[in-house]
Amino acid sequence: MLELPTSFQRPPAFTARGGKPVECVLDAATSAALCAFCRREGVTEASAFLAAFGATLAAHARADDV
Repeated sequence: MLELPTSFQRPPAFTARGGKPVECVLDAATSAALCAFCRREGVTEASAFLAAFGATLAAHARADDV
């Protein structure tokens, strides 16, 4: 289990209720650069965002095996 920092006490029992959705808005230049990178690397934009999310989780958890 990842030990991520939180700003509130976790409930004693797990629930499947989600939190607030996070909106990610890219400007036109960044979006074009991301699309070009994905084409060059042969991956989808979704997989690039998933990799970035994994890297973010690893950084916040101070882990290298996420």
